[in-house]
Amino acid sequence: MMAATPQQKFWQTMARSLQKTTDPLNTLKQMVPYVQGDRLEQVTLSLIHEIQAGKTLASALRSFPELFDSKIVAAVEAGQETSNLEEVVLRIADALEKGDLGDLPTPRAASQAKPSAEVVQLVNQVILESVRSRASDIVLEVLERGRLRIRQRIDGVLHEMRLLPDGSARPVIDRLKTMADLNLEERRLPQDGRIMIRIDGQDLDLRISTLPTFYGERVCLRILRRQEVLLGLEKIGLITAARVVQPGDEITLISTGGQALRLKVRQISESSRATRGVRLMDLAVGDELVSVARISSADLTDTDNSNGA
Repeated sequence: MMAATPQQKFWQTMARSLQKTTDPLNTLKQMVPYVQGDRLEQVTLSLIHEIQAGKTLASALRSFPELFDSKIVAAVEAGQETSNLEEVVLRIADALEKGDLGDLPTPRAASQAKPSAEVVQLVNQVILESVRSRASDIVLEVLERGRLRIRQRIDGVLHEMRLLPDGSARPVIDRLKTMADLNLEERRLPQDGRIMIRIDGQDLDLRISTLPTFYGERVCLRILRRQEVLLGLEKIGLITAARVVQPGDEITLISTGGQALRLKVRQISESSRATRGVRLMDLAVGDELVSVARISSADLTDTDNSNGA
């Protein structure tokens, strides 16, 4: 019986390790004891280092073209797109044993080019429906085999909008990341951004945040309606609160953000003309306001300063 080639040994070892964990980084770490003293040990350690630096497994494999066939790298990329890496690795090991790489999966061309018209239309429709439903958030979650669940939050309760089929998650999430000018290649670290759009005559500020999870990136879109940022006190039932702030008073507001922050800031915004100064220490990303100074908690050195802000 012929001895396994280095490439065969690598994928056979990875297939065994994936039975314990499906995370590529942890899988490679578990492989190290099985390739000690072999050239593959240094290759495996180099792959671990590159993934820890932010590369995907497919990108790291491209650093060793003499060892990893381009068809195999493409198959790994396809497995990462569909969150089905374990099955792809088993197919790679089997294909190497048979000596036939022709049936390995390949990455979708749409993920490397412009998004399809169907993806653009889907994303636009989801945003439109959520805005018209008065939703505060849109939540996208990647499930097994790259399926995508889309939900909207209305009055604090999540309602399911769509459950998309296998392999649909990556192009939809990439479309949103493109709209927010986020890094498409970065999938292991959280990212934040914003999308400015206009729907039904409303200027909307969509705050987007991504979070790596077991099956892929979880995306949350917070819908901020800019016309509603500075509501008058009479519209929110706090008209009597204007009498609390007297000329010459100073207000210091400390908040972790969210709805409570915006409610209080609306009150301050209307009454700030009658005050000597308004200082706001904001611990989270919030709305842009006129005549309210926003400072980071790290920069706050003297909370008792009475010079105004």
